[in-house]
Order: sequence, then C-alpha cells, then structure tokens
Amino acid sequence: MATAEDLLAALTLWAGEQHRPVPDAEQLVRISREPDNWSSGTVPDVVAVWTPTIEYLLRQVRLGVLAPVAAAQLPDSLRRPVREPQATNPAPASVVPEAALPQPDPEPEPEPAGQRTKVATRPGVDADPDNRAAVVAALIEWRGRQIADGVQGADAIKDVTLRNLVKYRQTSEEQIRMKLPGSAAGLAGDLARVFAELGVGGQPVTAPAPVHQAPQHSATPTPVVLSGTNPLPDPTPGPTVDPNRLDLTHNDFVAYDFSPAEVSPGGIGITAAPDGVALSWDPWPIAPGQTVIYRVVSGDDSPPYKPEAGDLVTVTTARGCTDGRFLVSAVRAYQVWVHVGPDVAAARMTQPVMWAQGSEISPVDNMTLTEDEGRVIGQWSVFPGTKAVRVYRIPLEGGGTPGDDPQYQIAVGDANLTGFVDADVPRGRRYLYRALAEVEVNGSRRLSRRTQQEILVSVRLTPVADLAITISDADAQFDLKWSTPDTGIVHIYRFNKQPTAGLEREDLDAAALELQGFSEATRIKQPISALDETTSQMLGVPWPQGWDRAYLTPVTVSGGRVRIGTTRVQARPLPPVQAPRLIERFHTELITFGWPSGAASVFAYIGYGNATVEQNTSGAPFAEVSFSAHQRDGALTFPRPLPATGCTIYLVPVAYSAGHEIRGDVTTLEYPGLARLDYTFVAINARPGQLLVRLYLKAESDIDDPPAFVLVHNPDRLPLDAADGRNLSFLNQGFSVPHCQLDRIGRGVNTTDWTVDLTGVEGFLRLFVSDNRRTRRIALLDPKMDLLWLPPAQQGY
Repeated sequence: MATAEDLLAALTLWAGEQHRPVPDAEQLVRISREPDNWSSGTVPDVVAVWTPTIEYLLRQVRLGVLAPVAAAQLPDSLRRPVREPQATNPAPASVVPEAALPQPDPEPEPEPAGQRTKVATRPGVDADPDNRAAVVAALIEWRGRQIADGVQGADAIKDVTLRNLVKYRQTSEEQIRMKLPGSAAGLAGDLARVFAELGVGGQPVTAPAPVHQAPQHSATPTPVVLSGTNPLPDPTPGPTVDPNRLDLTHNDFVAYDFSPAEVSPGGIGITAAPDGVALSWDPWPIAPGQTVIYRVVSGDDSPPYKPEAGDLVTVTTARGCTDGRFLVSAVRAYQVWVHVGPDVAAARMTQPVMWAQGSEISPVDNMTLTEDEGRVIGQWSVFPGTKAVRVYRIPLEGGGTPGDDPQYQIAVGDANLTGFVDADVPRGRRYLYRALAEVEVNGSRRLSRRTQQEILVSVRLTPVADLAITISDADAQFDLKWSTPDTGIVHIYRFNKQPTAGLEREDLDAAALELQGFSEATRIKQPISALDETTSQMLGVPWPQGWDRAYLTPVTVSGGRVRIGTTRVQARPLPPVQAPRLIERFHTELITFGWPSGAASVFAYIGYGNATVEQNTSGAPFAEVSFSAHQRDGALTFPRPLPATGCTIYLVPVAYSAGHEIRGDVTTLEYPGLARLDYTFVAINARPGQLLVRLYLKAESDIDDPPAFVLVHNPDRLPLDAADGRNLSFLNQGFSVPHCQLDRIGRGVNTTDWTVDLTGVEGFLRLFVSDNRRTRRIALLDPKMDLLWLPPAQQGY
C-alpha cells in the first residue's frame, strides 16, 4: 500500500522537472497527506490548474507504480497545466525560478457572454485532423464548463461516450441524441455545434454490434482544441423517427410509490442491432378499452431501484425498441415498466408495474492480434467489473461454423482481462480467436457476445545450428553432419569469405538468397544421406585448392521460404587487430582498428594487477564486435563505461572451425581511467536583489585528490575553455578566491560550501577543471542550458 512518503516522492520528482509554476513544497506535502480530499474546499490556483496531473500521479502510485516510474512515464497531455495560473507561486528551491525560464504560451481571449459552447483554439496546438485525443480533450473541456454552469444533463455524459462519438464519427445532432442518456439528450444540438466549431464531422464508422467502448485507464488529458480543416466527409441523415415513440420524460409520469404488484413477469429479448442493441418483450395482457405505455429504463452496473432512477431509453406503445447508446459499463440492466389507463394521459398517472427485465454484457473492445516469433498475442480492454474473459483458439479447417467447443478454449487458468499470450499454437495454420467477457449478474456468471478475429500463424523454419565439420588428415576433403529439421530440406553453401552477417535472424524469400551469393555456383552438390533418424550427413566434400579457410552455411528451404543457419568456418590461425586506437567520450568508449583477416569477431577483455594474459582473457568477454558490425560502425563500442580507476584492455580476434574457437594474437592497450562529474548551481536565500548560487557536484566514483575548478563567464557565447572569458570568484567562509578546491569528492551528490555571487551578471557560464595534470583524468558534464545562461535583468536563478 502506498504511503504518504511514496506519494510525496512522485509529486516532488514531477515538480522538479517542470519549467512552469507548480505547487510549492508545503502544498505538495499537504496533497500527499490528504490524497482523497486534497482538492476539497479552496485550493491555490497554481494547484488547481495541475489537478488532472496530480490526480494521475496519486492514482498511479496507489496502484503500485513506483514513484520514479510514475513521474517519468507521465503522458504528454499531462505535462502542461489546463491553463496558466492567475498568480504564480514561488518555485520550490530545487526548481529554477520562473524568471530564468521560457515564458508560457499566452492565455486565450475570454469568451463572449452567452457563447459558452464556443471553443477557442490555442496558438501552437497541433491541427492534425487525425488527432482524436485532442478532439476528445476539447469535448471534455466543454462538458466541464456545462457542469460548472449547472446545465441539466451535462454530468450524465461520460468520458467514454465522448470518446466513442469521436471514434465512430457520430457528430450530427440526430446521431448524438441517440447516444446520450436521459436528460443529456437535450444537449445533442449544443454538442453537434461544438463538433462543427472544431472542424469535425463526417460519415459514421460502423461500430461492432453492440456499440460499446472499453474504459480508458488514464487521467483526463489536458483540454486541447483542434483547428483546421474538416477531417471527415459530410454527415449522413439521422435515424428514422419511431411512430410509436411518445415524447415523454420521467417528469411526465407519476412518482413511483413502491406499491407491491402481483404480476407474473413477461419475457424480454436482447439482441444485437446494427447500431446498438434491440429490445423486445412480451405484450402486456391488455383489457378492452385500455392503453398500455411501455417505459423502458436502464442502469449501468446495477438495475435501477425505481423507474425514475434509471436512464430513460424510450417511452413507447410498441413491444420493442433500439438502444443506440454506447455501452459504458461491464453490464447494462434494462427494465420495462408498464403504465395502463383508458388513454395516454390517464396511463401516465397510474403507478408503474415492473413487467420485464434483462441485461446486456459488454464485450471486449479494441481487440488486436499480433504474432511474435510464433506466439499469438491478443490485446483488448474491458470495463471494471468484468470477472474474466474466455478465449478460444478455433482452427479454420474443413469449413462449417466453428462453435464455442471447450476443446478449443485456451488460457483457462487466467483472467485474461487485458489479453492473452498463446505460446503453444501450432504454426503454419489459420485460426479464429474468440473472446467472451464474463460478468457476474445476480449471483451467476453471464457471457457477453463474441468478439473475434482470425490470424494466419507463419510457418516455422528451423535453422541448422549444429553443422559439424570433420577434416581429413590430408585436408583434401571433409565430411559434414547436422540435425535434420522437422520441416523442409537443407542446402549447404560454401564460400571463401564470410557471407553477409545478420541474414540468419529471420525467414526470407528464396529469391532473396541469390542476391546474397547463395547461388547454384556456391551450393555443394554432394548427395545428402541419413546418418540416423535425426541426423543428416554429406560425405567426401572436396577442399577447394588455394583456400585458406572455407565458410559453410546450411540453409533450410520450404515452400519458397528459407532460413539461414549457423555458418561454420575452417580457418588458419588469425593475425592480430591492426592499429588499435581508444576514443573516449563522457559516457562512451570505443576502439577503432583494422579488421584482422579471417576473423568472425573481436573480443575485448579487461584485466588488472599481475594476472597473466591467459587469465585475463578467459571467460566471457567485456565486449564483442562482429565483422558485419565493424563494417557498419567502424569500431568496437563498449556496452558500459570502462573502470573509472583504469585497466588493461585485451583485443582478441576469434574465428570458428569444426565447432572449435580459433583465437589470434592478443593486442593490449592501457586505459588510465576517467572520473566523471556532473555539476549544477542552485539558488540560495540571499538579501533582496542578490543572486547567490551554490555549487553541487555529482560523482560516479570517489575522487580522493580532486583538481581545482574555475567558473568562466562570457557575455556573448558559451565559454569553450578555461581561458575563453573572465573567471568569476568563489565565496567560502567570507573569503573570495578565483577557484574552488575540495579535499575529496565522494560518490553521489556533493553539496559544497562554495558559492558564487551572480548579481548583475549577464551571458553564459561554464565550469572547467583548472588542473587536470594527474594520472586519473576528470570529465565534467554540463547541466541544462537554462542553468548556464543568465538573461538580461535577471531576477532569480
């Protein structure tokens, strides 16, 4: 369970990375201690504008996400406030003051009175017509204003409904009205005008039946409004009006008084419709001269406890209707209430009787299937409350309609709420994957309608990785053997130089082989025979005259596809690498050298002390570069920094023959080491009008004898070296000196006693090592540019 300290850590990390006004340290502490009601009452404006971001961080940490991960993976839409605050608060001490930062975008002009549905665009907003997220954010912003103004029905419009209106391009007034619940339907015209002002409209996209949208597990994005051209075609006409529908609302009926009614309930049918679900029910046993009104209501997640507590689907005299609204929960409960009287007016005033009820289970949404190296990965989303998803893998062979046969069910022991991984699927066949959501209704499990997709799983060609070479005593010929693959046949190709590396990583078209030199001229024509049930062999292959080495590559071939196996080489001893040179950057070291002829790879080892060369070059290498990688990059790049205290580097060329490793002569290089330092300056309290900063150093390793440092100022450009500008004095215990010196720099962050008075300084600053004439060198990493540049009229740092 997340603690207040965990919440505060995430908030502090987020605030420290912002270049805009953010809540101060005291406000962040209060939020972390009251995560459930921090926004109740009056909060400072600088806090209010970051509400979506703060709520997202609190929710992520409380769900178990580590604070650094939650802060680092903040969605881009939440990295800006919903608007600029009316009055900025002082930045926390760890944050660069606002005066030293880029200024925020200008506020949009206020909206004219009486035009609250007008949505203004902001400068610099991406106007890409396909930016659905930005359109949804603008709609959420519009809905928030309606709720704030007390507009009836606005609070009934859920985020998922707005997302689906955009996703399925339901943007005309008639289309929107069919998707909004109850009193919210009266806002269809206003919402259609918002779509028009955003330049969004168009031909509706046919959604799966029933139309639904799974929940989005992320915070509400920062409202962003699109401008520009219409991204969709012209809208289509709205639906046909139902002549049996009565234009009535809950307010037109007598209030339900919970009177008992002895009625045997009628049956109800719920089936898929092109644009939602179709409801039908048994007729009420009507007496002559009576009028029956069917009042259909719904409730998401649970049934309404009275008719007026539910969303009104329709009021009709017919025995059926269509609910075109998007599903917004795991289950939608439907109820049919009956009002009976001599006429419609009298029927409305009679107590309703529950006649029929049923429910619709939301299917999985956004189903996608992908294949990764023979594994089929399914992904989808479901609403909260879904207990599990049943998954079926049905082979599409022999025709017929595949059913939900238990023998095809997979991932039985998993909930599968976000998808599945089918690692055991046989390859080379087409399958239909079917998903059915399980939801508990009235104590029993109910299944949704099917959501399904088909996929062809690629054929798996097994590369030959164990080709073995046996050379005769006279080296005049050799024998080959290998494990027989399950699929395809094997061709062996022979080269006098290494074939192109990297081709063995995936299956290829057979036609692509010849372009890489795998032709009839390089294929060995010797007959292949079976050594036993699992092993093939090729005997008496002649050794080409004049070749110093031979590269033998097995290729598995089947159905026009090929898979290149592991190349084996029979080679003579290798020469050493040529003219090695160590090139060092702050966090990267690499070695350039001339490639040793015949080598497959070059290994790099590091050694210390009095160990022998053989001892230092045994075991796994510190780094490795292949021939193809060296041709591409021109160097061996170390995967991590070399030891900061120095070491000896050993370069060993390597080739392979008959399953054995062949090593060439060893070349050594001495590396003196490098101490790496990050530095930064942080403003500290000083007298008014004074800009005083403290030096912080962060070391990757202990430095027992650090050099002196100088701070150079250049008004026109970033200083290039210690002599490119004037030296600024350091302050320590009341003394002013031209450089600072520490007795020792420990690993990690070092808070020094050295400060610098930057009052009135304009231009660029940079820290340099004053004396680096020592065995172990020092490298400094500059901080962000906004800490190295002081603009005119600087008010803070």
